[in-house]
Amino acid sequence: MDYLFTMVTKLVAALTGLVAVAIALSGCSQDSDAAGSSSEPSSSASAESVSLLFGQTALSASLVDHPDSSRDEQVWTLTLRGVDTITGVFSDRPAREASRIKTAEFVADWDDLFGDDPPNAMISTDVSEGRAGVVAVVLSEPAYDSGTETLIYRAKPIQPTGNEAEDYSLSSTNEDLPQEFGKTEIFIDSALENATQLGRS
Repeated sequence: MDYLFTMVTKLVAALTGLVAVAIALSGCSQDSDAAGSSSEPSSSASAESVSLLFGQTALSASLVDHPDSSRDEQVWTLTLRGVDTITGVFSDRPAREASRIKTAEFVADWDDLFGDDPPNAMISTDVSEGRAGVVAVVLSEPAYDSGTETLIYRAKPIQPTGNEAEDYSLSSTNEDLPQEFGKTEIFIDSALENATQLGRS
C-alpha cells in the first residue's frame, strides 16, 4: 500500500505540472493572437496615402483642335477663361476630407500629383441658355496665367461607351460638341497624395 500510495502521489504531481504548463502556453497563444488581431490601426496604416480628386470652375471655356490632333487621334486644346484662383480638393472614400489649393500651386505640382499617368476629367458646361452638357477627357500639359485668369490643358477625348455613341456629343444635348462654352466646371480624378502634404489656402 505504501508503495502504491507513493506512485499515485508522484503521478498526481506530474499531471499537475503538465496542466500548469499547458495553461501557461495557452495564455501566451491567446496574448499573441490578441496582439495580431488588434483593432487599433497601425502607424503605417494611419500614414497611408489617400486618393484626392479636384474641381475647378471657369466663367467660359473653349475646345479647339490641338496641333497634335489628326484623323487617327483627336486631341483638343481646352482653354478655361475667368478660371477660379482656387482649386477644390476632396478625398475618395473611405477618407472624408475636403480642402482647397491655389490653382497656381495645383499646376506647379502637376507632375508630383499625376506623374506619367495623366488624369481623366469630366467637363461640365453651359452650352446655351437652359442647356448643359458633359464630355470626358484625359488632361495633360496644364499652363496657367494668373494675370489673365486663363488655364490651358491638352485634352484627349474619351470615347463614350455603353450607349452605342459614335461621336463625342454632349450627353445631355445629343448635339455635336461646340467650340465655345459658357460657365464650365472641371472634375479631375484621383491623385495619390498624403493629405497632410497638400497645400491649403
